[in-house]
Amino acid sequence: MNMSLLSTEILTAVLACGLLILCLLSPNKEKHRGIGYATLFGLLAILVTTFFQYGINETTFHELWIHDDYSVFMKELFLVAAILVTLSSIDFVDTLPRFRSEYYSLIVFAALGMMVMASANDLVTIYVGMELMTITFFVLVAYVLGNGRSSEAGVKYLLLGAASSAVLLFGMSLLYGLTGTTVIPEMMSKLHWSPALVIAVVTLIAGFGFKISAVPFHMWSPDIYEGAPTPITGYLAVASKAAGFAVLVRVFIDGLPLQKRRFDWVDGYCRPAG
Repeated sequence: MNMSLLSTEILTAVLACGLLILCLLSPNKEKHRGIGYATLFGLLAILVTTFFQYGINETTFHELWIHDDYSVFMKELFLVAAILVTLSSIDFVDTLPRFRSEYYSLIVFAALGMMVMASANDLVTIYVGMELMTITFFVLVAYVLGNGRSSEAGVKYLLLGAASSAVLLFGMSLLYGLTGTTVIPEMMSKLHWSPALVIAVVTLIAGFGFKISAVPFHMWSPDIYEGAPTPITGYLAVASKAAGFAVLVRVFIDGLPLQKRRFDWVDGYCRPAG
């Protein structure tokens, strides 16, 4: 197992946990600006390390994790988004009544979940990364204490996010039942047309559609964006959607290609009628 392939995620996790510990140990709770700048420089340092990771195309952990140029590019996109959100949040955090310093560690944890999604080569790993990102956003959306709109947005996002995750997990479980594996590249050779496969694809599209606010699963977006803090609205609207698209490409291009090898969706769908 080549642990160096996880170096970006390990550094991000260390940064997030270090920031959280720093928040707890800091005797002066007003030093949140220093923690904000520490977050900014930490993310910049991690971003610099990613530029030396191009050209490496390997898998590890029995093909559950993949490192390629595509995943490196997506991680850089998430890091840039986190840096911009952190930079735009420094003045905003001054207006928060409590838990100012912990705000920054949550931003980093959300970026960590997106990175896991970008390198996941397995359905379960995708789901773990997605839930890490989503649960962190649950907290960030409702972070303004005492604000009715922020609390309402957090509750709505929690309920709708839980429902979409259940639908997505149902589709993943169907794919596992049909193929006997959760590793995305291995699914292709074991897939054959069946009504269960159609249901699995539809539920996957519905679950991912919610995550990226694709029509007609976008109705939750206005309320959440209006109630969330402005920097988090930008983070949610850009970075989380990019993470969703990154997973869509992995699943539907590598695992469920529409026109590759012996799998023809149109022929399979029309055959029963003929």
